[in-house]
Parts: sequence; structure tokens; C-alpha cells
Amino acid sequence: MKYEDEGGASTSFSGGYHLSDALPRLLKSVGQWTQPSKWVETGPKSNNDNEITGRDWLHVEEVAGFFFSASRLRRECIVVDQPQHRLWCQQSNETMQLGHISFVIPIEDANAHPSWKVLVQDPKHYQEWTIHFPGKVKMLRWVDLLRQVMHSTHCSGVVRDCVLLSSTSSPINNTMLSIE
Repeated sequence: MKYEDEGGASTSFSGGYHLSDALPRLLKSVGQWTQPSKWVETGPKSNNDNEITGRDWLHVEEVAGFFFSASRLRRECIVVDQPQHRLWCQQSNETMQLGHISFVIPIEDANAHPSWKVLVQDPKHYQEWTIHFPGKVKMLRWVDLLRQVMHSTHCSGVVRDCVLLSSTSSPINNTMLSIE
């Protein structure tokens, strides 16, 4: 998983071809895609890092790359908009209607960084968002808020409990057999 700030742009290619001075200007004009992305929120600060407001700065996973696709995280202000019955990304203006959401699956993956993410699926418009969280408590509170909003707006989507993708021990390893 690559963040936006990893693997900076190169100004030369193999084979001796060098790019002109236009590339650095082009990269600067792109803006948020070349800026470092950190877990620090730019929104209003609160005393509690786990507080959920319904308008939260999180990371959304997206496929990036021209020749070779790879996943990277993009910072977004994700809004749970109950009056409009939608979930939307404020910067990219992507929208997912709450009534079209079929599954909301919170996932804890011990072998990934960040370890906590939520998979939101909209099969009607072939959308799947993977939203990453800095901590488990914040993820569970956000999922609980989405669950309450979906319930109050009479949406039929399923909101699952947290799924553990990987663990360090399996049930078979914890079983002891007595040999007599």
C-alpha cells in the first residue's frame, strides 16, 4: 500500500532520456496528489481523537498508476449526509446513495498498515470504497454512526460486525492432543 507521498516522481528515465523543466512545474500544478499525506487532520481539532462528527478526514484507497496499477491512500473528507441519504467524498465529489449500499464491512487486518478499514459496497453503480482509519475505536464509532443513519433512513444494507482477517495463531495450533 502506498501513500500519496511515497515513491516521489523522477525527472529522468532509463535510456538517457531526460525530461525538460516542465515536469517539476507540472507536478506542482497537480496539487494535492503530490503533497505529503499524513494522519494529521486539517479540520477542527478536538480533545478526543476518536470523536466522530459525520464529516471526518479519513483515507480512501484508490488504484493509481498508468502502466502498473497499485493501491494508494488519498485523504478525503467523508460526509455521512443523512438529509440527502448519501455518503460522499467532499474533495473528489464522489457519491454513494445510502439506499444502494448492500454491505458495510469493518475489517481488522493485523498484517496491513493501517490495520483498520471499512469496505462499503454499492452493487447498483459498481462502486466499492475502502476507507482506512487511524484506530479501531474511531472505525467502530464511524461504522456505528453509519449503521444508525442507515437504520433511520430505512436502508436495507447489511452492516456487519468487525471481521478479523488474519491472526497470529490458528485454532488448530491451540489444540493439544494427548497421546497414550
